[in-house]
This record gives sequence, structure tokens and C-alpha cells, in this order.
Amino acid sequence: MIKAISFIIKKESVSFLEFRSHYETIHAPLAQKLLNPPFYERNYVYETINGNSDIGSISIFKYPDLQALKTVSSILDSSKAIALREDELKFMQPEKNYFYLVDEKILNSSKNNERAFIVCSNSFDLSNLEGNILSENYFDESVILECRRIDSVKEFAEIEGLEVYLTSTDPNN
Repeated sequence: MIKAISFIIKKESVSFLEFRSHYETIHAPLAQKLLNPPFYERNYVYETINGNSDIGSISIFKYPDLQALKTVSSILDSSKAIALREDELKFMQPEKNYFYLVDEKILNSSKNNERAFIVCSNSFDLSNLEGNILSENYFDESVILECRRIDSVKEFAEIEGLEVYLTSTDPNN
């Protein structure tokens, strides 16, 4: 399984409510129809601590293998994706978006749609977050932690000066 975590930068002239609404009602259905990703989750950022405050969404894509990812990439580079690329310009800054292909280690599951994403060094002591980490996503020398969104996780990240994004997958929240 290949997992991509994408940090989607909101267009400055668009409010967070407009961003979320456009993403859910127009862009995601367009992307779903064109690309048919097997797993596509959007986590809307409600609060940022020590990070990029222009991030509107942390979107997660999962593909069964490298060939599936290459197929999606070739579609995105083709004329089939013109409408999708034009739509991106309406609510996001695609030239500023960034993503990581990560090695995912799932530790817990949660049906709660509120999460905290914490970006830190992979040598960071995570013992204070035990039991709250849903997945550890490794890239290079860093890790993106997907955690339950609770006050103790937020407090810990603030105290340690970590980059944290508080999110919800609920488009109506």
C-alpha cells in the first residue's frame, strides 16, 4: 500500500468555509470521477500551531501499488485533467501544495472525525503521546503523526514547539 499525505494550500482570497464547500461539492467529486482513487480522505484544518496557516486541507490518498500511483500521475499529466487543474485555481494554490509519500504504521483506529496531524523529527520521543497516535507516517528523517484530536495532544505539541494541524473530516463542521 502506498500512502500520500498532501498539504493543500488555500487560495488567499477564499475563506475556509468557501474552501471546504468548494472542495467537497465540486473538486472532490470531479477528482473522484476522473481518478477513482481507492482511498481519498480530506481533513480540513481548523487550527494551526507552529505551522503553515494557509493549509486548508490535509488530504490522504492510498493506492494498492506503485503502478496504480503511476496511472493516476499519468492521468493528471494528460489533457483529461484540464478541468481538474482549472478547478484547483478557483480555491487553492496548486503551485504551493506539497505531498509526502510515506511508510504508514497504523497503531490505533478511531471513528472520530477530528484529528491532529503533528510533524516532527523521527527521533522525537513520542512516549507522551502513547495511546493517542493513530498512525505514524515516515518520510526522510521526519514523521507525520496522525493523532486523536484531544486537548492533551494539542498542549504537548504547543509546549514542544511542534508543527500541528487540528482537523476534521466532517465537511459540515
